[in-house]
Amino acid sequence: MKSNATRLWLVLILVLTGASGALAQKVELSPFATLPFGGKFETDARGDFPNLDVDDGSGYGLGLGFSLSRSFQLEVFWSHQRSDLVADGGFFGGGFPLSELDIDYYHAGILYQWGGGQFRPFIAGSLGVTEFGPADPFLDTETRFSVGVGAGAKIFFNQNLGLRFEGRAFSTVIDAGNDSCRRGSCFYDDGTYFFQAELRGGLIFAF
Repeated sequence: MKSNATRLWLVLILVLTGASGALAQKVELSPFATLPFGGKFETDARGDFPNLDVDDGSGYGLGLGFSLSRSFQLEVFWSHQRSDLVADGGFFGGGFPLSELDIDYYHAGILYQWGGGQFRPFIAGSLGVTEFGPADPFLDTETRFSVGVGAGAKIFFNQNLGLRFEGRAFSTVIDAGNDSCRRGSCFYDDGTYFFQAELRGGLIFAF
């Protein structure tokens, strides 16, 4: 069964494909492999319970880019990784495995590239959602808003085939900040965020 985030991403692809079809000078299809690292869930600020770490692993994904001009590109991508959720310290001890965990990023954004030859460096920014899907049936799948930034380069062999290498960093909002007042004293909670990065490498099929 497809998740809600998957359905939204597929709808977004259809909308962007239709909306940019008349403007796009070129479309790029980019399957890629990823090497993600980082990621921690802070479960309790006082330290009564262990934080939860995401083990480094590997993953894969798919991107679509629509060239709006020589330098700017509209892109959507999906990035998937399977890892393990482990307890960090506390009464569990370090590295205690809790559940397998799927992490999926569904994003859309803008890419800026320069250089008109075979080598084209770029920077990019994106918005979307992160979906956390634990294998443990007692844990719920959660979808949260996230932002991403990246930089890398494209290397083209010809007009239709190339390689793409980049690094991406993501920040996912787990719990938004809020103000709270008690007995005349006010406090601000700046929220909880999940940070992760990944290295990517893949092909480019341009048409």
